Amino acid sequence: MQIPSEIQIGFILLTIGLFVIISLGIKKYVRHGISIISLFGFLVISTGVAGRSGIFEDFQSLPPRLPLFVAIEISMLIWLVFFSGWKDEIIRLPQWFLIGAQVFRFPLEMLLGALASANLLPIEMSFHGRNFDILSGLVAPFLALAIYKKKATFKTALIFNLVAIGLALNVVLHGILSTPYPFKPLQLSMDNFVVSLFPVTWLPLYLVPMAFWLHMVSLRKLFMERKR
Repeated sequence: MQIPSEIQIGFILLTIGLFVIISLGIKKYVRHGISIISLFGFLVISTGVAGRSGIFEDFQSLPPRLPLFVAIEISMLIWLVFFSGWKDEIIRLPQWFLIGAQVFRFPLEMLLGALASANLLPIEMSFHGRNFDILSGLVAPFLALAIYKKKATFKTALIFNLVAIGLALNVVLHGILSTPYPFKPLQLSMDNFVVSLFPVTWLPLYLVPMAFWLHMVSLRKLFMERKR
């Protein structure tokens, strides 16, 4: 299975771009943020090396390697937001930044659409099928601008986060359940092989976890400010 070079370049640029944007925000607003930037840099490099090595192409191993890596990462990000020594520093990130950064989901959905058009991804996982997450990327910059101008309410930001989380979970569940593991319960137009190939491996191993991280920080900040 060969991924077209332009799609490979797109995933690489999007991953690096998201890392740079989040790092710049952390550097500007979070005290002693270099440790968090280093952690995210380690995630990009380590998951890139793991994906490039081909270890996720073995669908018969138990426990399944890709879901195991994702579960470890999500657990680490939950710890970072809610339990780590940095939890109160992280919420210094402005709400407009946390929501605006979700704009990366628009080019991401373009890449998924390109994979589906090349018959490398189940069409149900693209905006041609059951994936409506492109709406999150389209709405994010406009809502971020409204928040920056103080024209958006707590309720609006809350609804955006909850709906966008739901849209992302829809795609994640379709992806996991259609990957050709021995327990694969969902039959789509084709099996989800491409998620095991570098650099698409950054989709479940970095891009999706960072989308959830942005949501978690945004929601925690919303409710912390609500209490004041």
